[in-house]
Amino acid sequence: MDKLPTPEHDLFLKKIRMTNWLWMGVMTFAGWQAFSPFMAQSILAGGLIGIASFELLKRDLVGILTGISRQNKKAKKIGFFIKYFARLVTLAVILVSLANLRLVNLMGLLVGLSAVVLSICIAAIGEAKKIFLIVKEAS
Repeated sequence: MDKLPTPEHDLFLKKIRMTNWLWMGVMTFAGWQAFSPFMAQSILAGGLIGIASFELLKRDLVGILTGISRQNKKAKKIGFFIKYFARLVTLAVILVSLANLRLVNLMGLLVGLSAVVLSICIAAIGEAKKIFLIVKEAS
């Protein structure tokens, strides 16, 4: 586990990160063209929040997976979960505040947040296709 992430994992994460930004840009532009600048701003806000949350989670996961030793395994896990729930609560407060203050359009915010989910799904489908082709070729 000391060698995580491998170059292959780095490539997979880079693909997800690039796709995050690409989808956010496409969705923001589409929101601007199809609806309004306010909708585009909402999509952009949702996308930035989603990407920031994804990057922080990735950093923490890589940190816990590369830094676990037998002596501090339990402490690292507890620290990770505390950070995870603190980040989740902070994210919820930010989203509720944006919605209550009417600083964003809720649909636009949700569309922007979905950019990360869409990127992960696209990357996972691509990897599943590779595995399927390898298994099919081997049999």
